[in-house]
This record gives sequence, C-alpha cells and structure tokens, in this order.
Amino acid sequence: MLRLYSKITINGTTFRGVVQVDIESTWKTLTDTCTIQIPNNFTREGRNITVGDDGFFKRGDAVEVELGYYPNIVTEFKGYIRKIIIDNVIKIEAEDESYLLKQKTVTFSDKEVTADS
Repeated sequence: MLRLYSKITINGTTFRGVVQVDIESTWKTLTDTCTIQIPNNFTREGRNITVGDDGFFKRGDAVEVELGYYPNIVTEFKGYIRKIIIDNVIKIEAEDESYLLKQKTVTFSDKEVTADS
C-alpha cells in the first residue's frame, strides 16, 4: 500500500509533519524556490521553535525536502532559508544554490573592455 511521505530537513532538524510544501522551478527566474509551512506548535528540546539570533532556524540554513509515496522517496529540493514568517503556521521560504550567489557583491572594471553594438 502506497502512502504519502514527507521529510523536511533544516540544518539537521527533521520534520515529517508539514502543513504544505510548494516548490517552484522555472527558467524565467533562474532560481528554484520552496515554501514550507509547518505547524506553529512544533517544539524542540522542550522549547517552541523561534527565529532570530537564539532561534533554531536562521537565514542561510541548509534545507532539504524529500517527498513521495513510501517507499519511493525522492529529494525534490535542496537550498537555503531566505526568509522565515511566523503566524498561525511557520512559513519558511527557501532558494536553491543561487541563494549563495546573491550573497556576494561582484565588481569588475577594465580599461580594455568596450560595449560595442
């Protein structure tokens, strides 16, 4: 018998119960995105999940999403946390490896380069 299976791993913490997972992959944005919603009543080590400097999750933490019908589970998304929103559910927005590219500023100048049309 097949049954739905989800395994969300964020910085070593694994969640199997999620409210919703949305994964968007398109060539128009060049960035794959994932939105994970987990219940706000999750606890870890006896404390509620919090964000910020002393939180369990931080911007830039690694995210891996595995989904499928047990026993056929596939890794659907790997990336990094971009944003965390706490409301009735905890909404975690993540981006793929392009997140790392967006964190650095690149400056280039050269006298020999021209912009010819």
